[in-house]
Amino acid sequence: MGKITEAAVSAELKKHISDNIVDRSVAVEPDQPLRDLGFDSVAIIDLILFIERKFGAAIDDKDLVPENLYSINTLAKCAMKYID
Repeated sequence: MGKITEAAVSAELKKHISDNIVDRSVAVEPDQPLRDLGFDSVAIIDLILFIERKFGAAIDDKDLVPENLYSINTLAKCAMKYID
């Protein structure tokens, strides 16, 4: 796999959310608050595990704060700190 970009992580998260977490009729936007999509703690854990599996990145608990879990883009930005 080549160099992973923040945009690529964001796109993968958006696809995963659209395909597996929310109803397919719901429009998912990268800057949209996850809470507006009905996210709860279980859905957040699902996203964190997806990042770990997909990109081999273990996000440190200290970074699992509301500012980093606000939207797809904020989570992608946080994840980039852990992706080689």
